[in-house]
Amino acid sequence: MVCQLGESGYFEGSPDSRRSIRMPPLHDWNLSEADTVEVQRRLALLVDTGTPLGPITTLAGCDIAYDTTSDVAWAAVVVMTFPDLIEIERVVVREEVTFPYVPGLLSFRECPPLLSALSRLRKLPDVVILDAQGIAHPRKFGSACHLGLWLGVPTVGCAKTWLCGEHPEVGPMAGDHAPLTMEGEPVGAVVRSATNVRTVYVFAGTPGGHHQFGTVGDGHPEWVSPPDPDPDGTHGGERGTSRRGRKSRKW
Repeated sequence: MVCQLGESGYFEGSPDSRRSIRMPPLHDWNLSEADTVEVQRRLALLVDTGTPLGPITTLAGCDIAYDTTSDVAWAAVVVMTFPDLIEIERVVVREEVTFPYVPGLLSFRECPPLLSALSRLRKLPDVVILDAQGIAHPRKFGSACHLGLWLGVPTVGCAKTWLCGEHPEVGPMAGDHAPLTMEGEPVGAVVRSATNVRTVYVFAGTPGGHHQFGTVGDGHPEWVSPPDPDPDGTHGGERGTSRRGRKSRKW
């Protein structure tokens, strides 16, 4: 089921009600837990965090939530112009999830519904931002990496929770940030998006370059702290799912 936003709000339509974007498959989704770990290790070798981002005119925020009484997931995508952050498209998809919740393997549970929603956009954005881990992951292959490889567009993970890596103390002011490292290698940034609020963890998915997110607080604070009173970015996707059910831990 696909819900698209009309002038008066959401309306439901058939999954075939609009043309889908073709995405060459990376692998089968019907995998055992052991197989998914091997897929992560194999695909992690393809993750590119060294190529700089190209021109950005559109970006999308996406998120997912679950029905509290079933295995149904709601995946939402909101596309905006950049840097104006004007919403131009929104899609919400309701799908059943089949892979169980396993720490470190969340992408095999959440990427299928997200890909279903993203495939129904009129055009893929230049960058996708999602509430997920990136290369700061035990196998350096969080959901942001997985989604980015499948889409073939740059992705940025922006998570509220710490999974792995080390970082120094972050200052209290909006825009303060510190590098996040694993074994001495940079894997993202810890960013204070507003004064005296909790930090968020920003990661390269693929491609885009982890060095670009070391200054995300200075360069593009709107990516992690969209303007009030109408928050966008990943909050746009979150608004589309929050009314549907509970959120999951973003591993």
